[in-house]
Amino acid sequence: MEKTLLELKCKNCMSDLEAYNNSKVFFCNNCDIAYNLTNNGLKPFEITFAKPLKTMNSKSFYFPFWEIETQYDIFIQEKLSEENKLITKRILVPSFYIKNINYFGDIGYYYFQKEVEIEEDIKKILEIFPADRNLKNSIKYPEIYILKHYSTKPTIKHFKLNDIKYLRAKMILIPFYFENNYYFDSQILWKYPSGALI
Repeated sequence: MEKTLLELKCKNCMSDLEAYNNSKVFFCNNCDIAYNLTNNGLKPFEITFAKPLKTMNSKSFYFPFWEIETQYDIFIQEKLSEENKLITKRILVPSFYIKNINYFGDIGYYYFQKEVEIEEDIKKILEIFPADRNLKNSIKYPEIYILKHYSTKPTIKHFKLNDIKYLRAKMILIPFYFENNYYFDSQILWKYPSGALI
């Protein structure tokens, strides 16, 4: 089979895309566009930026997350009631691989429970942490987070996920800070050892 080289250039401005050895997602330094590597080439996705709720005076990075708009139909039986709910939710999944989940924690599930606020009118100003998990390898996580969320709520006696749909996806960049071999999340300043990441 003949191999073809993939040109890593932005389709919008024709600039070179930012890339690392294991990257599956590439970023344009001029446009708010991320490119997901698929079997059919590069597919563009819109980028948004998270608003930091806490700041530190240390080296900063953007950590990339897939933001997957998910609609799900769920039956919930609580102590005194039962109902079907149709819910639409933005679910964030890390687009970087976590080597040791015990150290880094399930940060995607944390963001499932917390709405991350978007920063308006901002352009990329920080280095982006390498994104080596493409959308294909991330799409299973919204269902995992949904099931985990309802199974851990003490008021719910029984629930059943009837249907789940993925409406659209884009990339969201969340500021993190690096100090003394730890990454700190700009939302609540939880810290994560750098050795927990690939």
